[in-house]
Amino acid sequence: MSATAYTDPALEVRPASSFVAFLAAFADLARSHGANVAEVEAALASGEADIKRGIEATARLVTNSRIAAERGEPVAWDYLIDRLEFYEAEAARELSQIRRLVDRLLTFLGGAPPAERRRARALARLQEDAVVRFVEGLRDARWQAMAARAHFDPAAHGGPVVNDIAELRRYLASF
Repeated sequence: MSATAYTDPALEVRPASSFVAFLAAFADLARSHGANVAEVEAALASGEADIKRGIEATARLVTNSRIAAERGEPVAWDYLIDRLEFYEAEAARELSQIRRLVDRLLTFLGGAPPAERRRARALARLQEDAVVRFVEGLRDARWQAMAARAHFDPAAHGGPVVNDIAELRRYLASF
């Protein structure tokens, strides 16, 4: 197994841990109606930066594995794909939990001025979008790793490799 197949520590980024400070600041905002919105925005920016680093690390991991395979180095594609699938499932589970928590916090803003409620909802949407991008990034990386496995190790899992959506549609229509 090559070193590139081992997961990058940056993949240990998790949505819940990335947004703990955001959720705490958001809870303060919900509790005190008018708490420091700048604190919530700063915590959101920090969490988004963590998520962006995680997405970049995931893409880099798949790219490095592909480069290693092109050089003829052994790559444990199945292991890599399994790890990416695990991280994707964990991130999706955390997204669901974070959504429920944010929805509960938003109910505490019921008596807040409309402008404050709109701003809180917008911040919550930005946070959710970042986590969704993370889940999608993991999914895309897993699919890229599966395509690379099929390309570099065709004996591992038989089947065609398609390069465009029209070709894929024709292939699937043949069943």
